[in-house]
Amino acid sequence: MYRNFLLLVLLVLPLLAAGQDESPDDLLSQLDAPRAMPVRATFNSSRLINLQTNETAGRNVLEFNIVHRFGSVGSGGHDLWGLDNSSDIRIGFDYGITDRLMVGIGRSKQNERIDGLIKYRLLQQMDGKGMPLSVTLYANAAYDPAQNLRTSIGSESFELFPRASARLSYVTQLVLTRKFHPRFSLALLPTYFHRNFVGSYADDYYIEQPTATTAGRVVVAANNQFALGFGARYRVSRTLTLTGDYLLPFNDFVNSQLPFGSPGAAQAAPYYYHPLGLGVELEVGGHVFQINASNSEALLINNLLQRSPTSFDAGGWRLGFCIVRVFTPGKRIVKAGRAEDAARQPEPSAQPERQPRRPLSPRRND
Repeated sequence: MYRNFLLLVLLVLPLLAAGQDESPDDLLSQLDAPRAMPVRATFNSSRLINLQTNETAGRNVLEFNIVHRFGSVGSGGHDLWGLDNSSDIRIGFDYGITDRLMVGIGRSKQNERIDGLIKYRLLQQMDGKGMPLSVTLYANAAYDPAQNLRTSIGSESFELFPRASARLSYVTQLVLTRKFHPRFSLALLPTYFHRNFVGSYADDYYIEQPTATTAGRVVVAANNQFALGFGARYRVSRTLTLTGDYLLPFNDFVNSQLPFGSPGAAQAAPYYYHPLGLGVELEVGGHVFQINASNSEALLINNLLQRSPTSFDAGGWRLGFCIVRVFTPGKRIVKAGRAEDAARQPEPSAQPERQPRRPLSPRRND
């Protein structure tokens, strides 16, 4: 038994000695080391120009968004270089359920689409040796309430929306962002776009010119589409920021379409130019004001992936602006509720003054 005990001691002593390699100063330095903190304000708002950012509205915070895009500057001075027209307008509300989860709803002029969105912060970038980037999931569903008319392709005639589900489209984005410097941030957005039905719009198809070896055919857009978005932000000063984004679709129909008037097409094929946006943001008080320029007519990503017929370098770019106003109704409701509860509590009733207690008379011993 003594031999077993001695053997156990000999095995444990080296382990205890190894555990004493760190000096008390090393342990204290570990306790004093600063904890990794989350990186804040990677971007100024939840939206760049055409694409999303990792930012969400805070808990109980309501954001009111007005986004406007004018007509093409190539229209000339009689149209005030597009300022007399509007290619798209979107009005929306975003609400932060938690600091990580945001929901929203909006309505766009183009295609009259009504959209609902959800955005959730999966991972947060940490300073130091923590998480190197932020990961946010964005998803939306858009409904097209446009009037259901009939159209024709060749000899075939059909309704624009043969069923109610044909009006729906969906977008899912994984927003990867990193703040490299207090002034500089980048974003990468793998994107998936799905439409329940294609063929409702002229941009959904074109007719190929028949050749000596092939017959003419109708080329229709795909229901599913993938794209990759890029975004950047550079802060010039405390109130002034430069932004930009670019969208690259991976779609055979989009990338193979012929320009307008090309002799290779029996029908003028709608051409798709990759959306590019450049902007200047100004932070004033409780809102962010942005002036931007983009070759895209649309504001909603569902419309943006479906149609982009003008080029940035051929007078097809358009001016636009975005205003984000921040409200905190949740905090006011909580404060009002607490004040109301306090008012409902009855006031303590007045207690009668207590009479001084009479001292007990000493007992007499008979």
